[in-house]
Amino acid sequence: AEVKATKNLSLSLTSYVAADRFAQDATGVATPIKSIVDINLAGNYTFNSWLSTFLKINNLSGWAPTQYEFYNGYQVNGFNVLAGAIFSF
Repeated sequence: AEVKATKNLSLSLTSYVAADRFAQDATGVATPIKSIVDINLAGNYTFNSWLSTFLKINNLSGWAPTQYEFYNGYQVNGFNVLAGAIFSF
């Protein structure tokens, strides 16, 4: 969900929840994989028509040292932060 907090600031919260998941192994047998909860926060501040900044905080639930796979065999990155500026011309 995205919310326009002020004229220039927008905030968003997204989450992914998946439980009772199974993946097929190399022999064709369905094996259970861990349930996941992935929570992300983001913010965007617009200074003017050509400059804005953003901050994304991903996988807040990955802050603890627990590892899980979103897809079988692919580990999630865990907690991470991305910040930047956007210039339009």
